[in-house]
Amino acid sequence: MNKTPRVLIVEDSEDDALLVLRELRKGGYEPAAFDRVYTADDMRAKLRDHSWELIIADFAMPAFSALAALKVMEESGLDLPFIVVSGTIGEETAVGAMKAGAHDYIMKDNLKRLIPAIERELREVEVRRERLRAEQALRESEERYRCLVENVDFKVRLMDIDYTVVMANAVHNEIFASRVEESIGQECHRELWNGGIICPFCPGISAMATGKPSEVETEIVTESGIHVEVRIQAFPTFGEDGEVTGFIEIVEDITERKYFEEQLRQAAKMEAIGRLAGGVAHDFNNLLTAVIGYANVLLHELPKEDPLTDKVLQINRAAERAAKLTRQLLAFGRKEVLEMKTLDLNPLISDFHKILNGLIGADIEVMEALDPDLGQVRGDAGRIEQILLNLAVNARDAMPAGGKLTMGTANVVLEEDYVRTQAHVRPGRYVQISVSDTGAGMDFETRSKVFEPFFTTKEKGKGTGLGLSTVFGIVRQHEGHIEIQSEPGCGATVNVYLPRVDEDGDESPPVQVPVASGRERDTVMVVDDDIIISNLCTEILQLQGYTVLNATEPAMALDAAMRHDGPIDLLLTDLILPGMDGTTLYRKLAEKHPEMKVLYVSGYTANWAINQGILRKGSRFLQKPFTADLLSARVRDMLRQGTA
Repeated sequence: MNKTPRVLIVEDSEDDALLVLRELRKGGYEPAAFDRVYTADDMRAKLRDHSWELIIADFAMPAFSALAALKVMEESGLDLPFIVVSGTIGEETAVGAMKAGAHDYIMKDNLKRLIPAIERELREVEVRRERLRAEQALRESEERYRCLVENVDFKVRLMDIDYTVVMANAVHNEIFASRVEESIGQECHRELWNGGIICPFCPGISAMATGKPSEVETEIVTESGIHVEVRIQAFPTFGEDGEVTGFIEIVEDITERKYFEEQLRQAAKMEAIGRLAGGVAHDFNNLLTAVIGYANVLLHELPKEDPLTDKVLQINRAAERAAKLTRQLLAFGRKEVLEMKTLDLNPLISDFHKILNGLIGADIEVMEALDPDLGQVRGDAGRIEQILLNLAVNARDAMPAGGKLTMGTANVVLEEDYVRTQAHVRPGRYVQISVSDTGAGMDFETRSKVFEPFFTTKEKGKGTGLGLSTVFGIVRQHEGHIEIQSEPGCGATVNVYLPRVDEDGDESPPVQVPVASGRERDTVMVVDDDIIISNLCTEILQLQGYTVLNATEPAMALDAAMRHDGPIDLLLTDLILPGMDGTTLYRKLAEKHPEMKVLYVSGYTANWAINQGILRKGSRFLQKPFTADLLSARVRDMLRQGTA
């Protein structure tokens, strides 16, 4: 209770005003401020200039009255305890004053009632103010809630316990078939919901049954027939007694998020498959090196008329076909070496068109739709031709009865709105290559798998399933993007986006031709952790007359070099060795043999090794698998020339 109220006394008698103040002090009140007025103008000025908490007014004065003072207070917009004090007032007059707005009346000859009346009125005014503050806060809260609900992208409805729609925001009619104004007061299960089909699981049922939030993700069909992925959440509402009174339902359109999540999952899957494909190709290349190498050795040792010669040739041909498959796997895994140049794709596509007619048959019409103002790209012309070839062959296979194949180009800009739904794509300017056919088309499930290695819809024996996976790898290696637009019976369009460049790129500098060494008989150290390949290379080089030091791990190589008295002219080493890579081994061996050259070999590509920081650009490199003749030729050329 406030014991220091600011008191305004409406009284023409100063003595009577002092009498009131004395009574206040006797009751334990010490006004923080007080003043006396006895005209309407004075009262208006005091109410305007000061903050008062209590008004005590004489009922009748020569130029003013309590009733007139009440009117002045009301005009000022204030709600203050107003107590009338009078020496002569009848009951009817007192009742009139109370009806006019006074809170109590006290007779001057009975001022002992003043203190209880003041205490009561100060309490009541505080209660009224608290109620007003609560009502104002509630109005503000409701307004904030209304603004929030009306402006969010979510669809919000409030249901009572009978599933009747009590409130709904305007946004929700984008998903629900009924209009907002029509849905209020309706039972929610009577609405056109999920394309006219009742939702199989309503989270509101669970929320009201358990008293806990519930949610479900599902697909609905809008009134316009659009399929929308939604997340529906239901939050129970409670009454003052703690009983459930209904639920709030929030419906969120998650179509874009689900699409992006699928893109990320697909990208992660393709990345994992790419790493797997690269690793498998590396291991196969090691195996094929041994198969092809020993087949070559046998072919050199067997007479042509020997019946085994043809069998060895068949082994060699099968291994070469297997090597081609591993090269495709390496392309998918983006581990192939690219010869990047600044290219204008229009003449490249036109030249490809000239040779395409003979590849796909006369029953397919090939057309061009090339943008004459096409920008340039940085790319490997051979790999881009491989993209066109694979896409053209796929289009041909999709049109067994003939049709139309169109190759087009265009300058495009991939905006933020597009790329944020695509994994690993940057916004910016691109050159688009499109290859369209009028074939059978593809469904969603097929489109989601076409870039995976070994996935094919062709009959057994009609395809390896590596065509589009190779295209995918080449496009990604060019830092580009690829997409397929297709529906069953509507043909297919494959769009390839390559980053656009405006300036001519610098061509690769010519390779410096080393000087000749002049030594007639040379020593080669062979290091490979695969003993079969190590022995194979040793045997091939010994047949060529070289002295060969053989090791299967770096420690053995370092030990053999320490014990060898003469020079070591060439190190032939695998890049990936246990405990130490081939480049580190070369640096250590070169400390004793500074004139030694090095030829690196690997089942991975040089491009992969360079990107991994294992190999320097310009280093001499031999890709596995290799033939005996190729190995001999590369070693001979290096030993005849200067430093590698």
